[in-house]
Amino acid sequence: VPQLRDHLKLQQSLALAGEVQAELLPQEPPDFPGLDLAGRNLSYEQIGGDYFDFIDLRPWGDERMAITVGDICGHGIAAAMLMATARAHVRSRAQPLPDLGTLLSEINRRLAADLGTEKFMTLGFYVFDPARHAVAWASAGQDAAFHYRSATGEIVEEAAKGVPLGVLDDWDYVARSRDDLASGDVFLLGTDGIWEARNAQKEEFGKERVRDLLRRHHDRGARELLDILLDAVEAFRGDLPRQDDVTLVVAKVV
Repeated sequence: VPQLRDHLKLQQSLALAGEVQAELLPQEPPDFPGLDLAGRNLSYEQIGGDYFDFIDLRPWGDERMAITVGDICGHGIAAAMLMATARAHVRSRAQPLPDLGTLLSEINRRLAADLGTEKFMTLGFYVFDPARHAVAWASAGQDAAFHYRSATGEIVEEAAKGVPLGVLDDWDYVARSRDDLASGDVFLLGTDGIWEARNAQKEEFGKERVRDLLRRHHDRGARELLDILLDAVEAFRGDLPRQDDVTLVVAKVV
């Protein structure tokens, strides 16, 4: 009986921690001129290590929207605590926003002290300026965003080199950018829980399925496209339990 009581207390604490963590993630995307936004996180356990955020820079006189997607190594309570720490570092340094390379370098130095040698975090940081048809980004080991280009119908992966945060505390990150965004362009920012999802035959969902779904449904709104992609991943898994946190953000230029 005492062991059962302790187990129930632990489950209650985990449930409460999951509720607190969920509150740290965006409940709804902001209303931002020129962008249609949607994002969702599905945790592998009651609490997880994935992170995403929308940071509206307009209160600081900057007419841009920052979007981040990240993944802490591991799962559970430790990963959740580190996610909260990383969120605090990101938000404290992003307002107002410096050069993205400088931003990630500073966050990396701070997290390196927090994470120790056993943990690391991947992070992609994207800043959209719809009025100037521009986007800038920097990456710390995060998978590249899928970019559907409405002008050509092609899908490119907008990558940037950079080691995960916490691995090398003196790494200098470099930002990339492009200024040819057009109405109908779509960006998918996700974590590897999407393309590494497996079915009963141990086959991975894979990035090619992501590209195919984006190609076929690029004309949908951001929330509808997000639902289509996540529903496809869940259907692919079937009855198998989720093996990793899943996070997806959709940003569509309108």
